[in-house]
Amino acid sequence: MVKTKSMMKKLLSLFVVLLLVKSAIAQPAADTGITFTWSKPMSAEAKGLKAELQKMDFKTSQIKDFETKNFNQAAAPLPPKYTEEFNVDSAVVTGRNVYTVSPKNKTSGKYILYLHGGGYMYGIGSYHWDLIGELLRRTNATVIFPDYPLTPAHTAEEGFVQIDQVYKNLLSKVPPDSVVIMGDSAGGGFALALAEQMKKEGVPQPSQLILLSPWLDATMTNPGIKSLEKKDVMVAVTFLKMIGKAWAGKLSTTNYLVSPIYGNLNGLAKVSVFTGGQEILLADCRKFKSMMNRKGIPVNYFYYQEMFHDWALASFLPESRMVLDQVSSLIGNNTKTR
Repeated sequence: MVKTKSMMKKLLSLFVVLLLVKSAIAQPAADTGITFTWSKPMSAEAKGLKAELQKMDFKTSQIKDFETKNFNQAAAPLPPKYTEEFNVDSAVVTGRNVYTVSPKNKTSGKYILYLHGGGYMYGIGSYHWDLIGELLRRTNATVIFPDYPLTPAHTAEEGFVQIDQVYKNLLSKVPPDSVVIMGDSAGGGFALALAEQMKKEGVPQPSQLILLSPWLDATMTNPGIKSLEKKDVMVAVTFLKMIGKAWAGKLSTTNYLVSPIYGNLNGLAKVSVFTGGQEILLADCRKFKSMMNRKGIPVNYFYYQEMFHDWALASFLPESRMVLDQVSSLIGNNTKTR
């Protein structure tokens, strides 16, 4: 009798274990985010732009610009048609312009804080204005667009003084779940670093972060970069190392304000990364995705196999229009009349 009871207990225990295992297997997989791959051949338009960039020797010209200090950091002027199509306002924050561009009639109630790329050295370009216009037309969001301080005259710490204030000013007027922080290239790294800094300060996160070809590590030490450098027609490792040190100023290039891949990635807003197969920054985008996955943090990852750095800003490319469609879908477009 005693043996029978003992056997029944063992069988019952085994049954419970089997139920738990079955239950665990039946649970849906953890959310790892969207993974999208665009493997189509490069469009004729993209091939043409790539050829022009190669002809200009764009990579070498950037290094010369930095060494000779012969470059224009002034923001490109607002396209004249924008004042007819949108509401445009500007304010001065810490001595620099911050533009606010919004729909004239219908708004989605969403706000995009956009941080432009350019290696922290080049100012707002006409292609950035083109992108801002496309974002407004597709999402009916309001875009806050700072002309932040640039290196070599300024450093990351100075840049954060302005952007910190811009973000906090925005949150004093609108709820954080209506805000998206977005950026391209250096601006993509800046956007991630800002979110990390706000988390550290206990300031609410935005609804999401959208990073286009983001520069995540100014040290440029990822071994995967070497095989990508010949493919990249936009950016050189030498240039980014020089710029990274200048932007860091007194900080280490591994400080998260300069290289956000070294920051605390826990507790951030949902992140979406767009990267191309022909850009040196792909190596660190892949590393970032792997780091997030290991931590069990969902991340949306959009990979365009044939594309070069910052292609999304060339809005006439089919590949760029696809990115804009995806970004618009992430942001949403629930419009309301003012």
